[in-house]
Amino acid sequence: MIVTFEHASPDPDSSDYALDEACKFIAADDELRRRALERKRRPGLKQSHFDLYDAYRWPIVREGDLVGCSDGTEAKCEQALGLFRQRVSICGHMANKWGQRCLLLDTNCGPGGYVWESEFGNRHSRSLIRGTPLQFLRALAANGRIDTWSVAFMDIQQRHCDDLQRRIEECRRIRPERLPEIEVSCGDSVVLGPAWVREHFKSSERPYGLVVHDANNGLDPVLLGELGTLHQLEHVDFAMYVPAAKHKWHRQDISERLQFCNKSVWLIGPILRDHWQHAWLVGSNWPKDPGYLKLGFVRWDSAEGQQRWQTITTTYAQRRQTAA
Repeated sequence: MIVTFEHASPDPDSSDYALDEACKFIAADDELRRRALERKRRPGLKQSHFDLYDAYRWPIVREGDLVGCSDGTEAKCEQALGLFRQRVSICGHMANKWGQRCLLLDTNCGPGGYVWESEFGNRHSRSLIRGTPLQFLRALAANGRIDTWSVAFMDIQQRHCDDLQRRIEECRRIRPERLPEIEVSCGDSVVLGPAWVREHFKSSERPYGLVVHDANNGLDPVLLGELGTLHQLEHVDFAMYVPAAKHKWHRQDISERLQFCNKSVWLIGPILRDHWQHAWLVGSNWPKDPGYLKLGFVRWDSAEGQQRWQTITTTYAQRRQTAA
């Protein structure tokens, strides 16, 4: 049994599982055998996606799956945990002081947690990844102030929402007092995100908290524009994990997309030295908030912030040309 979200790695020799047509877990070999027989009986039949799970029923993600994962993903999630711990503490304090509520809106939640098997890897090289949803819930459970929080996770893939719901139910069965009310929704976050905010918070309310936007395709200007116009989110920070290199390849202006958020202060986290040049960007309307600086973030308008900004928005050739 998994205790909360502290999933220990299973025995690499234990059996993997799959979901059958009735959405029940069966041995992976049995499901593969069934599919092979079905292909023989009905050649050319298009079969459903084959979802593989480990012994603890956590999804196994491999190269080419829709969940974005790379060698830097684990570092990203650890950065997220530190960020969430700090924001949960500060937002909870501010909410109690001013009689407001808190919210967490994750617009691209994925399965929440999964087992990563890298390219050319096998069951012995797998590593556990706790995504941003589980990292936030870990931070919230450790803080203890859950009564003021409303939490929503959204994803376009139904199977990811189902997997995240399983993780939440596992924790709720064991320690229900450590979790707030959580809504997991499948669909387009451009529609679902603003609708959820309006449904749970009156236009006169000014909750504290975070909007998390971590999409494989980078910053979604339509989503950010819809959320940025909501008065309810004036005191809510926007935390976005940006694949900067992807924006540069497609000649997309990051600064133009950030303007849709309507935040007056921008901070840049440490840049991961990976192929994508990933970095956390945080937008806030708090002019002075030392909490982010303690986590290695720098203000966009500082000297170091400008240096990081140049790194994620320009190519090496462009920087050399400018320096010359």
